[in-house]
Amino acid sequence: MVGCALLVSAAGLESRGQSQPGESAAETAELQQQRLAAARKAAELADQIAQTGHSHSLFVRARVATRRYLVWASRDVLPPAEMEELLSGQVRQLRDLERAYEQQGGKGRAASRLDLLEIRYTRLGFELELRRVGNGRKPAGPAAQPAVERLQVAQQAYDLAGKEMGGRYDPAGFNNLLLWSRRWMQAQLAAADDDPQRMEALRAYLERSRKLESVFEKRRDTEAYGRNLAAAEAQRLEAEALIAEAQGHVDLVRERMDKRARDLHLVHKALALAAQVPDYGRFIEARAECFGAESAFLRAAGRMDLLVRCHFDYVRDMQDWEELARAQTQKRRDPKLELDLAIAQYARIAAMLAMEPKPDQQ
Repeated sequence: MVGCALLVSAAGLESRGQSQPGESAAETAELQQQRLAAARKAAELADQIAQTGHSHSLFVRARVATRRYLVWASRDVLPPAEMEELLSGQVRQLRDLERAYEQQGGKGRAASRLDLLEIRYTRLGFELELRRVGNGRKPAGPAAQPAVERLQVAQQAYDLAGKEMGGRYDPAGFNNLLLWSRRWMQAQLAAADDDPQRMEALRAYLERSRKLESVFEKRRDTEAYGRNLAAAEAQRLEAEALIAEAQGHVDLVRERMDKRARDLHLVHKALALAAQVPDYGRFIEARAECFGAESAFLRAAGRMDLLVRCHFDYVRDMQDWEELARAQTQKRRDPKLELDLAIAQYARIAAMLAMEPKPDQQ
């Protein structure tokens, strides 16, 4: 869709490593401002849609996700005092959203309860960051430690997603299991006090990944089952690579990453494209997580050749999704489609920023 554009964009990004430091810094700062503008627009559109009465899970998740984008985009732009103010505001808004959602039936069906846990998980993540930005000052609210509470939320959501699936096949439910299994691992790492606890978190993640993979191991009879098996297999590879990296086994990391980069790139794209209504937020966050893990491992393994390819693939995916979203908005005016486009624009700029040379690479 945008193959030629990618070559031009990627070539320009690659050449920045040879540009003047001031030039590169100015270009990076401009991209950061563009990313923040896109995140603000997405958050505003998500709030507008919510005010019209849309309560479908897709829009609840979009409203929460755009707040994450806004915080992420602000980190490189806002000074500490303004960042603290932004985080405090987001914590208050999400706490209000939690209360409203509970009053409106957030404790009903499993999908609604998962939405509530998504809101809570994000709010607790902001509280954790607020404590760091605020030099240890505790934000207003419950006294429980956010890291421990967030870990409990991730565990609850994973268990709830599993119970909702039961013994039947449900692609959306299985995707929720994969998502919350990874979040459980991330929350457990954030709450860990030492290396043994961090290793315990990674090994538990590997065990869950193996169990999820075994669910679909003998069900290769349909395309949908095949996609879910590939997704579970990719997550198991991720868990193995994380443990290998923590143990310092660089050769194993290199071997795992080469396979995982191919698997995850195809799996997440196939899952997102298979949806009747593309969930841009879910796809983009999953793709960003994949890229983050892949690039970290490849950089640690010294495989700069694969790292460049990984970067280009990531930018191309985000450009493709932006083109798809723009084509949809041109067919008809719809706030929901405009939200998709704003999210895609944010993701494309974020992908380009991820390709910016690090200070030690310039």
